[in-house]
Amino acid sequence: MMRRFPPTRVLQLARRWVMLALVVLFVGAALPAEARSGGSMGGGFRSRSFGGGSSFGGGGGFSRSFGSSSSSSWGSRSRSVAFPIFIPFGGGWGSHSSYGGGGSAWGGLMFFLIIGGIIVAVVVIGRLRQGAQAAAHDRSQQVDLYRVQLGVQAMARPLQDRLEDMAGRLDLNSDAGLAAMLRRVGQELRNNVESIEYASVEQLPALPLRTAEQRFGDWSTDARGKYDREVLRLGSAGVKRGQKEVATVSALHDEDGQFAVHEFFVVSLILALRRVPLPLQINDARDMEALLDHLAQVGEDRLVAAEVVWSPASQSDSMSRDDMQLRYPELRPV
Repeated sequence: MMRRFPPTRVLQLARRWVMLALVVLFVGAALPAEARSGGSMGGGFRSRSFGGGSSFGGGGGFSRSFGSSSSSSWGSRSRSVAFPIFIPFGGGWGSHSSYGGGGSAWGGLMFFLIIGGIIVAVVVIGRLRQGAQAAAHDRSQQVDLYRVQLGVQAMARPLQDRLEDMAGRLDLNSDAGLAAMLRRVGQELRNNVESIEYASVEQLPALPLRTAEQRFGDWSTDARGKYDREVLRLGSAGVKRGQKEVATVSALHDEDGQFAVHEFFVVSLILALRRVPLPLQINDARDMEALLDHLAQVGEDRLVAAEVVWSPASQSDSMSRDDMQLRYPELRPV
């Protein structure tokens, strides 16, 4: 037998369902559409880029002695034994007797004090030089980490095709190949500078090598974690390709079934550089051009690692302005 609710109870249940539906509707509208596709290429942190691990000097110092502590005598105590010695302040060569000869003994003492002073000076200078070399070595092992994020208008989607084509031609197993990748990406972005509407530049300066490598990996993982389907990946192992397009209900919907608004895609560059200052404030098109010119001119001797990530990467995926601002809150209008 079907249970009947009083009219007041029915109204209460109806109100609850309406409120729940409204909550779901507004929460769903606040969440960004899932950018399911992306592409990436990069690598770096090769051991050969940082020189060897040899130490700067040793702790041995001078091992050769400048005198002798022999205890053998030159005769009995009842005789005076003379031997020649050069006295710098005693007037030349003379004889030293075991009895008397105070002036000559004082000159010999001064001679050994001078020699000892020279030895100490040489050791101190050597230590200072080693310290300077060690400091220079430490500075050479430090790198600056940058994360550059660019919000590009969807009308520049052909740029994605060129990035994919580039990935199929590059070899990232060398420093020269990695530098060529960054140079070409910088040039392609420079050619589409009028389509870059948002930008963000972050810096972590003077990081030790191990710390820089760890933070680089964190930033790279974060950038690639913005999507769940990587349509292309170029690394030291070569090119790997995945599913690029997904069937949609219509051209007006994306692969999530939502109304498609193709407005932007984001290109992220994560860079580890040696003493290459990049502009941190991007306020207008001129600042953007200066940044991209810097990227296109980084040489292989200054580039430690580079990662380029772009998303969305397929036509069936889309990102609106609101979606982009929710996903990449660091981006600011140029």
